[in-house]
Amino acid sequence: MTKKQTTVPDSSVGMDRPNVLLVVLDAVRPDHLSTYGYGRKTDPFLSTLAENSLVFENAFANSNWTPTSHAALFTGRLPSETGVYGDTLTIPENYPTIPERLSSAGYRTFGTAAGVHIRSGRGFERGFDAFHETFRIRPSARFLRRALADSEAVKQLVYSLVRGHDNYTYYKTERLKRWIGTDPGDDPFFAFVNFKTAHHPYDPPRPYKSLFSDVDRPPIDVIELLAEKLGREPQSLPEGDIDRVRRISQEYPLIADTIDPTDEELATVKAWYDGAIRYMDDRVADIVGHLREHGLLENTCVVVTADHGEQFGDHGLGKHRYSLYDELLRVPLVVRLPERTDIQASAEGQSKDGTPVGKSVTRRSEMVSLIDLFPTIVNLAKAEFECPRFAEDLFSATDHEYLFAEVGRKPASPVRRHHTEFTDTPQNGPLQSVRDDSWKLIRRADDTQELYNWREDTDETTDLAATSSEVDRLASVLESSVTPLGDRIYDETVSDERLQRQLEDMGYL
Repeated sequence: MTKKQTTVPDSSVGMDRPNVLLVVLDAVRPDHLSTYGYGRKTDPFLSTLAENSLVFENAFANSNWTPTSHAALFTGRLPSETGVYGDTLTIPENYPTIPERLSSAGYRTFGTAAGVHIRSGRGFERGFDAFHETFRIRPSARFLRRALADSEAVKQLVYSLVRGHDNYTYYKTERLKRWIGTDPGDDPFFAFVNFKTAHHPYDPPRPYKSLFSDVDRPPIDVIELLAEKLGREPQSLPEGDIDRVRRISQEYPLIADTIDPTDEELATVKAWYDGAIRYMDDRVADIVGHLREHGLLENTCVVVTADHGEQFGDHGLGKHRYSLYDELLRVPLVVRLPERTDIQASAEGQSKDGTPVGKSVTRRSEMVSLIDLFPTIVNLAKAEFECPRFAEDLFSATDHEYLFAEVGRKPASPVRRHHTEFTDTPQNGPLQSVRDDSWKLIRRADDTQELYNWREDTDETTDLAATSSEVDRLASVLESSVTPLGDRIYDETVSDERLQRQLEDMGYL
């Protein structure tokens, strides 16, 4: 544990290399961000930041859920390259990660766990000087003594009691702010935070849950019951069932096809989700404001993205359990470069349409991938590395010819726990996809395929696999480029009871 100090780093320190802040907004779709044209003001701060940043309009994740997507981001490699999929969610030691590369180059490094999946023992902690795992909080006397000595933990407890649980987003924010001012030395920093407030069951703290909806029902039935006993009128929907809304947000009725939701029911769930995004946007503003207050923002590269999207009935599915459709793969990506001229100059290049790449260009339409963050960040830090096969520096003159996404097989038990008749879905893995600048092919383990013109058919509603010659071409690219995924199935076996409960609550077991 690093020693707490009240000082902050000198803003002139490490001016030849920028600080890097990497923020992952877990499960956030870009089409629910005003930065990307959404009608609701879910992200006023990010929209302002984007005015002086690069906004990538066609950024895609390399998998559809947290552990495999983060492993790809951290290493710059696909799941089939690292083997991180199915029942193997640990990054092999022979694949260096972003924090390892930057730590070796003299950076101070800070990271947070992302729920129960991005945790120590799986390789995600490698290279971090400080790595905070909120899931390890246990209800014990020993923990209570330690927690009371931790001012950020006390603040989080009070915050949760007064305003509601936020999946430790407030705690992570305060931890990072304190760390920035701890033992500054002469080195730049790399900080990674994952905010999970928008993860199902979409339960942001007050007043955010009711920011875009009049319905603010607690997710726990007993709280609603007690509120009614104390005189509060039960909430209702004119054209929906509040209990069905709770089930949609917590369980898997859309996947199991046990609920045909009304428009109002889905709108309520989306409003809660949007409120969670607004809450996280405020926390990002808090961190960036802290950097600005202490003169650090000028030399800091700020990257805001997501690890995957979310489904609200799209393709008959919910949450982010199955499929490789773009409501799960398309992610926001906003990169604010340091304000120093030489850092901007190092990022200059040209996209394939001849447009100069640099801070003067705010919107970019070429397709990019989360694995591109590995060479991009490591290059900005002037650290040594071997560029992964499929990754490209976002500021290089080379654009992708193809992008790939993959996901292994997942068990049906989390869905079946609440919906006993459910067996499986064709959209379960293993799945692999390849896209070029216009077309996208999805291939299942049984070799059945789907083809979409993703530029024109953005919702992927018209499968052209039976009529287009593009199928054979992209299938050949897929076969010659990536290794087929095995049929290994994700099966989380843990001895920690609290970790077990969190996995169950999040729908993974």
